[in-house]
Amino acid sequence: MVAVSRQANGTMIAVIYGAFAWGFWYNGKLQWAGIFAGMALLGGPSVWLGGLGLGLAWALAQSILPRENVDEPEASPNHARFDKSTLKTLAIYGSGTILLIGTLFTFVPNGISAWFSSIVVFLRGWGTPSGISASRLLLMLVAYQPLALFFGGIAIVRGWMQRDRRVIALSLWLLTALILALAYPARQAHDLLWATLPLWILTAFEIDRFLRLPEIDRAEGLGVTALTFILLIFTWFNLAGMSVLPAGSPMITTRLILIVGSLFLLVISLFLIAVGWSVETATLGGAWGTLLVLGIYTLGSAWGATGLRTPKGVEMWTYGTPVPQAGLLLESIDQISTFSTGDETSQPITIRGVDSPALLWLLRDYEIAQVNVLDPLDAPPLVITLYTTELGLAASYRGQDFIWRQTPNYAVAGNFAKWLVLHEMPQDSETIILWGRNDIFFDGQNMGNE
Repeated sequence: MVAVSRQANGTMIAVIYGAFAWGFWYNGKLQWAGIFAGMALLGGPSVWLGGLGLGLAWALAQSILPRENVDEPEASPNHARFDKSTLKTLAIYGSGTILLIGTLFTFVPNGISAWFSSIVVFLRGWGTPSGISASRLLLMLVAYQPLALFFGGIAIVRGWMQRDRRVIALSLWLLTALILALAYPARQAHDLLWATLPLWILTAFEIDRFLRLPEIDRAEGLGVTALTFILLIFTWFNLAGMSVLPAGSPMITTRLILIVGSLFLLVISLFLIAVGWSVETATLGGAWGTLLVLGIYTLGSAWGATGLRTPKGVEMWTYGTPVPQAGLLLESIDQISTFSTGDETSQPITIRGVDSPALLWLLRDYEIAQVNVLDPLDAPPLVITLYTTELGLAASYRGQDFIWRQTPNYAVAGNFAKWLVLHEMPQDSETIILWGRNDIFFDGQNMGNE
């Protein structure tokens, strides 16, 4: 959620307003539920993928959920049920919200077409691959959600064994949302959010079972917590040490042995404590220690997901490609324009062969001309081209290269441990050149091409 909330799309709008809609519906406030459901539906193409997963999960639940002898959580006294009257109220208030908010209270009537276009974009995505592999989404799930996978997985196993309707329904939602995210050709990293939502709810259910003190042996329970914490931190230090070793180093094998050995020692220790001392002490101590370590890791992952970890940090949640030298490019153009005309935005700029909306936005204050071929007889004062492009213009120019876009190369990432610890990964760079005509510089009257 931290990563997605920093992206310019409507996924978080759909998630937050969808949660409000469910809460109001659960408590019988159908008018407000319809209003917030309408707001959620304005969240862009991603909302349709999330809604489809939720609908499929509901359909599966109707035939799978147990009907009898189930201890259900106490419902709200105002809890609403699905019937014709409920659906009618939700539809009226939801469609009204879409019409009013989607058109900015009728001031922008064409805004409603954006809502319909989101449906078209979603449907078109089934035939338009995005270039993001399904394996990347699975890797993200393991790398960013170990706490949720550990405790949520335990909750799923326990819930199915006990035939818990709530857990079964959430696990079906998790399954359908994950399958859709992996199967959708136009998948984006933020589509995984629809699967992590039920996973984290299941995790919360399971963690809640351990938020208590043992009836006896409380000091011993804290000791088991400390033992679990130390062994898991020792495992992490060995993983961190392995990440900085060169490929093929014999110390990598040693580090792997220490990692496996420390985890094996932890399992054996908890087993012996359970057999020889107390099952409750071993269970609570092991859960607290694991929760503490994975909780710290989760906070670190959330910080990294903001994009503030390191200049070299690569986050799989990132939408689009970073432009590391955009500020330097704009500063150079501003200075050239100021020195040559006295106004930092007066020099026109010609862009040849660079397809980048980010570049157009960066230079939005300038007069921009986009061309596919440069006229040999023309001599624009400033030209931006790809690194491999030759100008071939009549006038003399000098140029400076800038790294414009960087794309993580997941295919040659190689050392997963290094990314897991340092979030560093090989990147493919796209370089552009800013060309300036010689006569707009103070010293350029008698210079040739550079």
